[in-house]
Amino acid sequence: MGQYNLEEVASIEGWRRNPEAVQRFYNERRKQLVEVEPNAAHRILAELEQDFDVTVITQNVDNLHERAGSAKIIHLHGELTKARSSLCADIVFDIGYRPIEKDEQAPDGSPLRPHIVWFGEPVPMIDAAQLVVAAADILVVVGSALTVYPAADLMKYANAKAALYLINPEEVRVARRRDVTIIREKATAGMEKLKEILSEKLKEAPKATPKETSKILPSDGKTNIFNVIILDQSGSMSSIKQEAINGYNETLQTIKAAQKEHAQTQNHFVTLVVFNGSATRTVYERVGCVHAEELTAETYCPDSNTPLYDAMGTTLTNFRQTLDAETDHRALVTIITDGQENASKEYSGQQIRKIVDELRALGWAFTYIGANHDVEAAAESIGVKDRMKFDATRRGTKDMFSKKNTYRKRYYDNIALKQENVEGKFFEDDEEDK
Repeated sequence: MGQYNLEEVASIEGWRRNPEAVQRFYNERRKQLVEVEPNAAHRILAELEQDFDVTVITQNVDNLHERAGSAKIIHLHGELTKARSSLCADIVFDIGYRPIEKDEQAPDGSPLRPHIVWFGEPVPMIDAAQLVVAAADILVVVGSALTVYPAADLMKYANAKAALYLINPEEVRVARRRDVTIIREKATAGMEKLKEILSEKLKEAPKATPKETSKILPSDGKTNIFNVIILDQSGSMSSIKQEAINGYNETLQTIKAAQKEHAQTQNHFVTLVVFNGSATRTVYERVGCVHAEELTAETYCPDSNTPLYDAMGTTLTNFRQTLDAETDHRALVTIITDGQENASKEYSGQQIRKIVDELRALGWAFTYIGANHDVEAAAESIGVKDRMKFDATRRGTKDMFSKKNTYRKRYYDNIALKQENVEGKFFEDDEEDK
């Protein structure tokens, strides 16, 4: 830290007393970050994604996990290469390694500040981290003595059946559990050992056959309708956050109403995926619509940038692998975003178009709903014919969801009438409405 006092540069009180000193400190850290490279532990963690669905939850503010190749990262304490408004924590954008200039302002006119969670401030990503930990089959804690809160509390959300690995050269006190492995090594050596352990477990694990997978969702003689909603959770959505929450919940009620109306011929399932530069998170996947929960301000927290291709690629690839080709099903995939794709690392637009084309050939329907970018060009680039533009205002967002849900209901009715081919016509008004 040298000339800096931690309390002065890493607390909200320090920012209020001397913002120039705080800016100078983080500008220097940002400049230093250019010279730092990911280490072997970072790279091993990224390599594990070849065999596992990995989400990294980190207290570090650097971008070394991203540079090592990890795709899903939750930064609890913020990100050094981003800046945000001093008034609204949801207005966040990338600045890379450049300094924040004196008197530089955010779009809302407030002083631009580092996107860092300081002492004395809430940890906005802690709820997302709790959900990830609760859903994990394997939880790995690397280099933490479990003394910094609220991060240290995350372990209590772990499923009792989850395998827990603690990697730390020092002794770590942890509540007694049935399945805990302590690796007394530094991060790199510990991750090497962990990789060996997990590789052996993969060899021992029974392989699920396609037939076993197909039993997940029996059709019972009805048409299974999979409602897949991929919702932008980037920082620019913050200004319409409540409208997005309300709109999604209205969509969910539309789906539930269709289930009731067409109970004799349709089974409705819902998959909700929210995405931003920190993580692509599956809120729930292929759950019966009656069990799907509404969004809240705690489960939908806009932040970071827009990796749309990665969100689509991961969701659609995993989804397709679980379906039985012989089961009667339809899928309606809805993409809602208020910005241009700008942050994907795993999938390209060309790859997404290939996936979309393949699924459209199987009868899947895709709709692209966008704002603040060239919606026609964006949808066309990934092969989606049904697209709708909306104004990213409270009124515009509300109107968009209302219209979309009207068209959605018509889609379900058409399936019931065996008139399900709506490609390119999803957002067309009925003749009587023209």
